[in-house]
Amino acid sequence: VVTLNEPCVVLEDDAVLVREFKQIINVVTNLENIDFINLEVHGRKKLIAKSATFDLTDDHFRLFSLYQDRSGTGGYILYPSGARKLLDSMEKRAIGLADEFIYSCRSLEAYQIEPAVLLQSDKCEMYGVKPMDDMHSIIGQVKNTVSFELSIIEKIQFKYRRIIAQIILGYYYLLFMCKGAVKREIKVEPKRFD
Repeated sequence: VVTLNEPCVVLEDDAVLVREFKQIINVVTNLENIDFINLEVHGRKKLIAKSATFDLTDDHFRLFSLYQDRSGTGGYILYPSGARKLLDSMEKRAIGLADEFIYSCRSLEAYQIEPAVLLQSDKCEMYGVKPMDDMHSIIGQVKNTVSFELSIIEKIQFKYRRIIAQIILGYYYLLFMCKGAVKREIKVEPKRFD
């Protein structure tokens, strides 16, 4: 993304897209002062702004500031400014799973599109969307053959990091709630996935 110096769409292998996907991408990649746009919904509530920041495609699709999300990087748009912030963040702390890493980068100007324009195939049934018959992610099929045992010190360090991470999440949750954010489900319109 940094090398190309333009926004890029990142999709997992089982992404199911709305039919207007290309038009939406053409609109949002020309917006400014954005680092990251989450395109999907993943079955969990998200902490977002009460009102939309951007109206897209005849006021139907909208972008809301995204303050806290705990899952789902099956599809997103990363802008060069956001890629640089993530690279800077990577130098300062350990990197974990993609979604945890991205959503814990507090400097990102992050947004959520609504209604969602992407579902991972394993979430389609939950939202009343029928994916193509042969659509399955290969991610879950990869068998991890690496086996390791943590020492007692490593287990304590792991627990300590988890507790600190939960405290930080709680702090930001309260901070954004005090600023008027709302925690809610992101809408999905199943008919748009036909």
